[in-house]
Amino acid sequence: FLTSTDERFRPVQAANGPDGALYLVDMYRGIIQHQSFLTHYLIANIKDRKLETPFNQGRIWRIVPDTKERPQPVKVSKDVKLLTHANGWVRDTAQRLLVESGDAATVPALKEMLGNTSALARLHALWTLDGLAAITPDVVRAALADKDAQVRAAAVRIASRDLASDLIALTAEKDALVLANLAIKLTSFNLPDADAAVAQMLAGNGKNVLIREGALTGMRGKEAAFAKLLVSQLTKDNSGQIMPVIEALGSLLAAANKAGPFEDMLELAAAQPQGGAIQIAAIKGLATSGDPKSKTPAKLLWLDAEPASLKTLKSAMSDKASAKLFANVEARIAWPGKPGAPPPPKIVPLNEAQTALFEKGKTVYATLCAACHQPHGFGLDGLAPPLVDSEWVLGKPDVLARIVLHGLAGPVKVGGRNFNLAMPPLPQLTDEDVAGVLTYIRREWEHNGSPVEIKAVSAVREQNKGRMAMWTEQELKNLGKKPATK
Repeated sequence: FLTSTDERFRPVQAANGPDGALYLVDMYRGIIQHQSFLTHYLIANIKDRKLETPFNQGRIWRIVPDTKERPQPVKVSKDVKLLTHANGWVRDTAQRLLVESGDAATVPALKEMLGNTSALARLHALWTLDGLAAITPDVVRAALADKDAQVRAAAVRIASRDLASDLIALTAEKDALVLANLAIKLTSFNLPDADAAVAQMLAGNGKNVLIREGALTGMRGKEAAFAKLLVSQLTKDNSGQIMPVIEALGSLLAAANKAGPFEDMLELAAAQPQGGAIQIAAIKGLATSGDPKSKTPAKLLWLDAEPASLKTLKSAMSDKASAKLFANVEARIAWPGKPGAPPPPKIVPLNEAQTALFEKGKTVYATLCAACHQPHGFGLDGLAPPLVDSEWVLGKPDVLARIVLHGLAGPVKVGGRNFNLAMPPLPQLTDEDVAGVLTYIRREWEHNGSPVEIKAVSAVREQNKGRMAMWTEQELKNLGKKPATK
């Protein structure tokens, strides 16, 4: 219904306003392509039509029918009563203003609103109290018993570790949203009783993806132990609920590629009924490739010795389908003396200073890198390539330092796949930060790369002082090579 003859018209977002009008965000800019996608043809057209300018001309259009009367501006105050308003924008804005005010005088009225007949009003009051740091255990306990599931779910999210016993008592809850939030919260506590409660919850709700994924968010480092806990809940009636959780836990262990937990899962699988659903689910999970799209083979997981559980599993998984799954698991593990296995890699332990650098890099990675490359290092399609077993990560440290300091413009090949993406430069990081994060990614995920020294990063920064352009794959590959002579 809306067009323009102005080629700078760039509608990028639309939203309904509190007055019933449609609000349209117009970027109003001649160039919207990322530099990586600007062809010579587009550049010529841009210059010909002078689309480089103007800048800073974005605007918001308010679209209404011709017959609609112009509403009078309404001043939204910090009145607690506005949390009951029929219009969501008014409620949200009132909540924001109340929290921003930090006015403790509103707390009694907010607590009174927790008894309002409107569930939305109770929900806003609860979150406003939380924003004002005025939440008390009694308020949370009352909200946990609210008749509305949205309010109960919010109370679960707000509840602190001190209320773990109250949350554990809720695991008989029927609403999936509340259970998903419970799973996320309880697994984050790292308490034996909380994990046992989640196992009981999943024994009845493991097929629900929302609840299952919620529980898995807090499983890092305890996947195999939790699988054992979950199997202890097994009955003839709930194997269908437990099976997808066991498979998911196996997949997490396959991605983590840690010897001890991987062997623990093999032992658990071997202890299950021969060819049973739980045994197959565990092996199916362990057979999962961390990055199924990668063209490079899965990295060998080195064990100290051949697991005794392998013989049990090999004889148990005799049909064609399960035998193939077992073969995939067996192919990805190795031990000294395994026929056909290469020599085990030599891993030089980090010294005290290098370990401190690794830990610093772990923090930097979680803060700046994990959103794109993901905590597990397998990247995210359309956003960032994988780092696990990447030839770039395990290659020359000075190349990695250049990428972090000055960025990398695609296309770039990683693990046999092409990624036409760009990594922005991070020159604001200190040399210690860069050395730390590079040491981290070269030693995490079963990598055995050498640590990166701070002085090496300093040298790279000095060598490329004044560089503004991002690196390209070809430039990095040509580093140190003599230019071809004619």
